[in-house]
Amino acid sequence: MAKKNVKGEYLYKENKTKKVFYFRDDLQKINIISRIVFKNKKHEIHYPFSKDGRQKYNYIKEISYNGLSSPLPRGLIKDSKLGYGFTKVLSPIIYQIDRVLKPNKLEVSNNGKTRIDKKTLYISYAELNKVYPKIDSLLQRHSKEKEVTAQKFLSLFFPKNFKDLKDTYIKGTLYSIISDQVKDDVKKISKDDFDSILGLTLRELKNQGVESKKVVLETREKIERRFLEDAIIYFQKLSQRKLDNNKLEKDWEKFLIENPWIISNLFATPVFFFQNQAYVGGKEINNSNGKVTDFLYKNEFTDNIAVIELKTHKTNLLSSKPYRGKDVYSLSVELSGAVNQVLNQRQNLIQEFIKLRTKDEWFESYNPKCLVIAGSIADLPKNGAKTFDIFRNSLQGVEIITFDELLKKLEFFNVLIKGGKKKRGREKRF
Repeated sequence: MAKKNVKGEYLYKENKTKKVFYFRDDLQKINIISRIVFKNKKHEIHYPFSKDGRQKYNYIKEISYNGLSSPLPRGLIKDSKLGYGFTKVLSPIIYQIDRVLKPNKLEVSNNGKTRIDKKTLYISYAELNKVYPKIDSLLQRHSKEKEVTAQKFLSLFFPKNFKDLKDTYIKGTLYSIISDQVKDDVKKISKDDFDSILGLTLRELKNQGVESKKVVLETREKIERRFLEDAIIYFQKLSQRKLDNNKLEKDWEKFLIENPWIISNLFATPVFFFQNQAYVGGKEINNSNGKVTDFLYKNEFTDNIAVIELKTHKTNLLSSKPYRGKDVYSLSVELSGAVNQVLNQRQNLIQEFIKLRTKDEWFESYNPKCLVIAGSIADLPKNGAKTFDIFRNSLQGVEIITFDELLKKLEFFNVLIKGGKKKRGREKRF
C-alpha cells in the first residue's frame, strides 16, 4: 500500500513561552520551520517559503509581527500552505524592500516609525493598511481593464459568444487617483473635475442613509477646518510683511474678499458680504469727489448695511511718544483719518441710499454700523493700550479691531472646531 503524502503545518515543539511550528510536504521532501507563536504576548515570527520549500524572498528570511491582532489583519498571509509573507495586494511593497533595501529581517508592528536599522527593517502596519486600498484599487482596475479589452477584441469575431463590455467603475479608483496624483498639486483638478465630484457627492447623499449623511457632514467639517487653517496660515504670512504700502492694503483687501466670512464673524447679527469698493455717494455737480468704501456688508434679515474701512496691520494707531505723562497718547493721523472717513461714508449712505439702491442691489441704511480694521496691538507704544482702548470704547457706532485681534479670533475658532479647550488665565500679550 502506497504511503500517504503528508502536507501541512504541525506543532514541532512547545514550552511555557512559545510554540514552534514546522511545515511538511512529503511529496516535495520539505520539512522546515514555518513560524513561532509566543504565548504571553501578541508576537509571531514567520519564515516565508515558496512551494518548493526554499526561502520565498531573496534576502528577507523572517517576518516578525508585534502587537497585531490574531488572526493577522489584511495584507498578511495567514495560511501556511501559501508560504506566509505578504498577500498579492501588498506583495509589490515587500518585493521592493527585498530588492532595494536587502534586509534579513522585517518587523511589522502597530506602533513605531518605519525605518531600517542594520539588517532589520521596521515598518508600521498602519502605513501598510493606509496604502492597501490604493494598490487593491489598481489591481482590480487593471484586471477589469484586461478583461474588458480581451472581450472587446473577441466580440469583433464572435459577437454571439462575447459581448462588447463597457468600462465600469472600480471601487476605490477615485481614492487612488486623488490621493496619489492630485494631493500635492490641486491645480490638476479643473472646475469640471470639481463640479463632477461635487455633483456625485450630492446625488449619493440623497440616495444613502443616515450613516452616509453623517460621513458627508464629517467630511464637510474637515473641509471647513482645512479652509480655516489655510486662511490662518495666509493671514500670518501677510502679517509678517513689514513694508506698509498700497500693495499691502490691496493684498489684505483681496484676501478678505476671498474669505468674506472672516468679517461676517465680527458682527453680533448675521451679515454677509455685499460689495467691495462700493460708491456711497457724495459726488459734486462736476462728478468729482465721490466716496468709495472698502467693503459693504448687509444684515440677512433687515437688509441694513454695514460700512467697513480697511487699513493694514502696519497702520500706526497712536503717536510714538506720550502726549501727557507716561500713558496718555495722541491718536495717529491714520487712525483718526480712518474713523472720520468711515463716518463720512456712513453719512453719505444715510443721505443718498434711496437713489443708490436698485432692485438688484437692495439695501437699507438705518444708522449703519461702521467697522475699522487697522494696526496691531503688538505695535502700540509702551503703556499705549490704555489710550487706545479708552478711545475705541468711547466711539458711538464705530468699532475698531486690530489685525492681531482678528487673527486671535480665527485661531480661537480653529480651537473650537477641533474640539480643544482654550487655556484659562491671562495669556501672554501679542
